Amino acid sequence: MLPINLLPPPYDETAFIAGGYAACPGLAEDIDVWCPVDIINVDDPFERVWSERNHIATWLHDHFSTFVEHDGPDSPRQTRPRSWHADHTQLNTTFEGYHLQIPIRRAGVVTLSGASLPYHIIAVGGDVDEVLSSFDITTHAIALTRKGVVKSEHWTSVLDEPRVINQKFTTDARLAKIRARYGR
Repeated sequence: MLPINLLPPPYDETAFIAGGYAACPGLAEDIDVWCPVDIINVDDPFERVWSERNHIATWLHDHFSTFVEHDGPDSPRQTRPRSWHADHTQLNTTFEGYHLQIPIRRAGVVTLSGASLPYHIIAVGGDVDEVLSSFDITTHAIALTRKGVVKSEHWTSVLDEPRVINQKFTTDARLAKIRARYGR
């Protein structure tokens, strides 16, 4: 499912692909790889995800010359003044298409030699079901795991018209783009 040695342990065993690539690899623009971080019995889940995101980013930086870091110290989200409120809100843990009530941090992007699409590596304080339930578009609410395919209860095939499940941040332009991708 994922290239060997793309991620450090234990994420090399627990990560999953979810979103557009899982829905239809032939039409995807990238591959979103989700690394679930255990936040059960942790005092600060956001700090735990941040720490693991940093661990993953350091490993990727050490192993791949093509790694481009996201959400790191030099990214726009990190160079603005830090505050507890900004670090612990849903809005700060949201990026296009994913509306999580759980901590999320992008480690970055890896482009592998011979691979046609870049891998977007994401640390998240939730499991596959929690991630899928956060997706905004029905067509993308599907994941490829080591144990097989997992679909959210709202998932629809690429043969059906994509619908919005979580409207909170989904724009008309995003929905139009996805409908056009699937010919709907």
